[in-house]
Amino acid sequence: MTENESNHFQEHSPKSKRLIQLLKPHVGQMTSVRNWNEFSKAEGLPHSQTLIQHFGSWNAVKEVFGAEVQGQHRPSVYSAEDVRTILKTHGHALQSASKWNKYANDNGLPNYQLLFTKLDDEEISELTGYRKRTKWTKENLGEVILRHFPDAPPSSLEWQMTASANKGLPAFSTIINKFGSWSAMKRQLYRNASRKK
Repeated sequence: MTENESNHFQEHSPKSKRLIQLLKPHVGQMTSVRNWNEFSKAEGLPHSQTLIQHFGSWNAVKEVFGAEVQGQHRPSVYSAEDVRTILKTHGHALQSASKWNKYANDNGLPNYQLLFTKLDDEEISELTGYRKRTKWTKENLGEVILRHFPDAPPSSLEWQMTASANKGLPAFSTIINKFGSWSAMKRQLYRNASRKK
């Protein structure tokens, strides 16, 4: 290991150091994401997405390991303004994490995770119309339902109409799955809401 590599190695976290030690002998396989994924699968090594999430981009991974970074690839650093500009042009492709990452890889754009580290969910939604899937719990479902129907519980039809008109609201079936039934949701939320008044 050269002195420069040694200094660079010391700057990394313990987890990064373990990854570097594990993968350094295989740096020759880091020619492309596709090549690495085929190799890593056969060898039982971390997938490229794991490395990208840890180091920030595929180019950053290659830089850490001293692999050659090709100039025509995307830069490893994007500003919030860069992401805004990208989403104004390419936002139509943001439909899910996997669809965006495929599109981004094909078009030399930043990955899904980077978008959400540079801009908040609300701004991305305003630029693209896309909303991240929410992990629904009884608590956040209750907040959303009470925000839309503060005074009286909605019927299932009223909720379905509201949810279809407002992108990002949970489906009727999600509410039933979390509360057990529509009636149980109404009892729990509106009994508790009347106690708080």
